[in-house]
Amino acid sequence: MIGETGLVMRRRGSTELLDLAAVLLRRDARRVLLGVLPAWALAAASAAAAWWIDPWLGVLVGVFVGRLAQLPTLLVVSDRAAGRPQPGSLRRTFSGWWATVPTTLYYGIGLLFAALIPPLLVYVWGRMLFIPEVTAIERPESGAAERVSALAGAGTEEVAAARFWQVALEAWSIVSITSMGNLLVTDVLGLGEPFGSVWSGDASPFFILGSLVAQPMLSAIRFCFYLNVRTRREGIDAWFLLWATTQASRSP
Repeated sequence: MIGETGLVMRRRGSTELLDLAAVLLRRDARRVLLGVLPAWALAAASAAAAWWIDPWLGVLVGVFVGRLAQLPTLLVVSDRAAGRPQPGSLRRTFSGWWATVPTTLYYGIGLLFAALIPPLLVYVWGRMLFIPEVTAIERPESGAAERVSALAGAGTEEVAAARFWQVALEAWSIVSITSMGNLLVTDVLGLGEPFGSVWSGDASPFFILGSLVAQPMLSAIRFCFYLNVRTRREGIDAWFLLWATTQASRSP
């Protein structure tokens, strides 16, 4: 158990990790919301600008930029898991974003080269899962890309499960919010179809909203699987037990 969190460091199954992610988000929902608001605002502004060029471009830009909301969520849930929750800080968030850039570019180039070979593309996409945890939380002085790859390689099952749940959750969120949004606009408010028909292949801003709402949970899921990989492969639970015992012995 870590400090004030009440979080027991132990090995967990896939569904238990989903539950843990939900608990961590619920415990600090206000801090998470305040942390992701700037990223959501940036995604909305970017999507609106791109929408005037092409609606589908607006959707793609909004969904892509909206992923910036994962980093502030990660900072909040990792603080909670470490037993030292603290107020959010834009400076810390920008520092975290900046720390992820080199390794993200490294793997991004790898994705471009792998794009013509689907199995290789999936492999690289899986290997880059823990970039935020390594670059923004662990912050190794060198070898971040190798560390990211090593963690993914040591927890292949966890990586596959994490990616599956991330894709499934985001898809469910987009479909659900788009359906509810269309119902509200068309049937409740009686405004017709201002964005066209989704079933006819027209872009909808509800796609962006559904993706944005899912980002905090996607980040929390990834972090919980990261903890599980380190628990299974590196014995981080034993490390935290020793740390907690040391802290308790120092208390008056």
